Order: sequence, then structure tokens, then C-alpha cells
Amino acid sequence: MKELEAIVIPTGPSYEIDQQRAEVGIRNYNEDPSRLVFISGAFNNGEFWGTQPLAIYKKLRKEKVSRENIFFESQSHNTQENVLFLSEKLKEIGIKEDGEINNIIIATDRTHGLRFQMMFNFLKDFGMLPYLFNSEISSHNLKPSYSPSKAALAYMKDLATFPINVISYKYNNKKLLL
Repeated sequence: MKELEAIVIPTGPSYEIDQQRAEVGIRNYNEDPSRLVFISGAFNNGEFWGTQPLAIYKKLRKEKVSRENIFFESQSHNTQENVLFLSEKLKEIGIKEDGEINNIIIATDRTHGLRFQMMFNFLKDFGMLPYLFNSEISSHNLKPSYSPSKAALAYMKDLATFPINVISYKYNNKKLLL
């Protein structure tokens, strides 16, 4: 059985950033059209129409990304939720636990991708993702979503609060504390 190969496209703070991340995801998909593509971001009160994930989906479909390869994580409102809810979705879809490597490409800017990687690594350490889970950042010269100071503050906040949220998520009915 082939290992999981997936691309994650998180929604961002603007339509422009969403479209740039979608373009990065498309480039990675075109390198290997067997890869799964996960769009991560909340629907509006459960409604798909008029949402950021829909705009990304339309861009992917316009560029011939196979409908069968596109999946949604539609609950997250921030990066911590992206990572937690994606880890659950990846397990549902086909993450491998039996010694095969799982390769995840995160289509976002470098500083945002580092936050994703830090949190994915924490989930591995906490036993919520398999040890053979690799994530890489694919930014293809994307402009940062935030200023360096705001990105640094977001990283520090995630470093301080993510472990607490993981424990809450795992043991308290999948609800986040912070």
C-alpha cells in the first residue's frame, strides 16, 4: 500500500492569500496528481456557499485538480484548530500507522508553515500522529500573511497554548480551552 501523500491548503486572512496558497497547492498537485488535497477552514455556519474554502475549491477545479482528490476540514477558525482537526481528518482518510511514511505538504508562507510543523511535531510526540509523519512547507515565494512581529507573536502564543489545547481536545470531548 502506498504511503499517504497529501497537500494541505489552509484558508488565510484574505481572498488574495487564499488564492496564492491555492496556486502553490496546484503546483504541488501537478507534480503528483495522485496526491490528496485538503482545504482547511471553516464553512459559515455549516454553509459551503460564499466561503473561503469554496473559493479555493473553485480555483483547484479550474486548474483540473481531480474532484475525487479534494477533501475538506470545515471546522477550524485558526491555525491550532487547522492542525488538530486536520490530524483527525487525515486519520479518517488514510494516514498510515504501519511503518509507512506519511508526507504532508503545507501550502502556505514560511512563517505560517513553521507554526504548522511545530504543532504537527507536538502531535507526533503526544501520540496523536504516527512517528513516520513528515511535513514540509511549500511556499514558492509567497508573501508572508503577517508582519514579522505578528508572526513571531503567533508562534509564541501557539508554543505556549497548543499543548494545553491538545490535552483538552484529547481528553475533554474534543473542545479547545483557549
